[in-house]
Order: sequence, then structure tokens, then C-alpha cells
Amino acid sequence: MATSLFGILNMSQRSIANNQAALNIVSNNISNMNNSTYSKQSVVLSSLPCYNSFRYCSSNGSLQIGSGAEITAITRNRAQWLDNYYREQNTSFGYYNQIGGMTNNIENMLNNELSSTGLQQKLSDFFSASQSLTADPTNNAYRIAFVEAAQDVANMLNGMSSSLKNMREQAVGTVGDPDSFAQSQIKMHTDELNNKLAQLAELNGKLAQSQAGGSCNNDLLDQRDALLDEISQAIPLTTTTNTNGTVNVYIGNQAVVKGGEVKLTLNAVQTDDEDNPVEIQLVDEDGKVKVDDIT
Repeated sequence: MATSLFGILNMSQRSIANNQAALNIVSNNISNMNNSTYSKQSVVLSSLPCYNSFRYCSSNGSLQIGSGAEITAITRNRAQWLDNYYREQNTSFGYYNQIGGMTNNIENMLNNELSSTGLQQKLSDFFSASQSLTADPTNNAYRIAFVEAAQDVANMLNGMSSSLKNMREQAVGTVGDPDSFAQSQIKMHTDELNNKLAQLAELNGKLAQSQAGGSCNNDLLDQRDALLDEISQAIPLTTTTNTNGTVNVYIGNQAVVKGGEVKLTLNAVQTDDEDNPVEIQLVDEDGKVKVDDIT
């Protein structure tokens, strides 16, 4: 209460401290202006309870006088609906980016092989040798040239087939070969995604502890949202936010992460089907399959 000189000085001191904190927040915002995972922060000030003035101060009787302000929160300038929209689009981007990378490799390979020094030239030599042999079928030199040209075309096509097979093996492994599958991109990406889900659950646990202590760590919230952005690039997800600041993550209607616990993990399984060589399952902590294929 500012009913005394001490109270007035105390209110002034609090005001200076409030503004100093606000300046610190501004400084932190500027320092992180190029940090893509940082959310701009703002200070929230609230008025402290008023006190009644002495009646002799006014002919209208007792009046309420403010006693200053205090910092009640430091908030992040984020919109939940925008985060959800971004992650929805990020899933599509991740899918097409992955497909684009694979098709780009195939395109580069075909462009090289179909160039003037590749398959195009081999086919041209083959047709020339064919025409020469047709004009003079008994000429041994033409026969040898024709066989050599045909072999060159076959070797080129076999090389292209081998390159495509290697690309496929890198992506999903070879059907019937568990070792190649263990080193495939799909298996490594699945394991990486499970690690990120475990990190998210760990961050949820830290956020719950922070909230229980009466504070909310904005840096942890930024880390959590950055991790959710990364996960959304690999799988379509939906989230719900709990009162303690933690989030639940769902794939379809299955809860994958709830608060500080990983409920389900992704399991990449090799099949015997050449057209669909991999299935991604959702399994619980006991290894029981909850969803057969979310590929």
C-alpha cells in the first residue's frame, strides 16, 4: 500500500523492476531475431489491488487508489491454429519433398544415360549396324559390328536397371534380405522418428515439472514446438494441449504420446510383396500391434 513514503518508494521500485524486465525481454527478442525456433515474447502486466484513501482526501468519501502493477506472465506470441495449419501443410511438403528427391535422382540418371554419349548414342549405333547388316547380310564385319552394338545396348540397359535397383534398395531394402532392410532409409527414418517422439515425451515431463513449480518455461515450449514441426514433416499428426502445458500427439485416432509417456512407437516391417515392400505398424510398449499398416 502506498499510504506512506515507504509505500510510494516501493511502488516506484517495482515499476522500475517491471520495466527493466520488459527491456530484458525486448533484448532477448532482438538477440533471437534470426533464431527460427524462437517465439517472440511479451511481458504481461496486471494491476495490483487498490486501497481505500482516507475520507478527508475527498468530499465524496473514501476513494480507491491504485498501488502499481506486477508482472503476471511472460507469454509467447504464437497462434495455435497457425501452428496446426503449418504442421498439416508440412506433412504434405515432407511427402512430396521425399518423392521429389527420389524422382530427381532417377531423372538425373536417365538424363545422363539418354544423352548423346549414353543410350541414345548406343541405339543410334545399333540401328546403323542393323542397316548395314540388312544391306549385306553375308558380310562378317557387319555381323560382328551388329553383335557388338546390340551388346552395348544390352549393357547400357542392364546398367540403368542396376542403378534403379540400387536406389530402391537404399530406400526400402531388398525383399527377402533383412540386412539390407536394416540399413534402408525407411528403417532409419522410422527409428529417428521414434527418437523424436521419445524426446517430445521427455520435454513434456520437464514442462509438467516446470508448471508444477509455478512457472512456465518458454524455452522448453519453443523446443517442444520445434520438435512437433520436425515430426509433422514425417507423419500426419494432430495434437491436444493439456492444462500443464504438455501435449498429446495422435496419429489418426491413436495416441502416440500422452504427456510424458510414449504410448505407441512406429515399427517398420519388411513384407514379401515387391509392390509394397514395407509396412509401418503402430505397436505398444509390450510389442503388441495396434495398427497393422499406417504407411
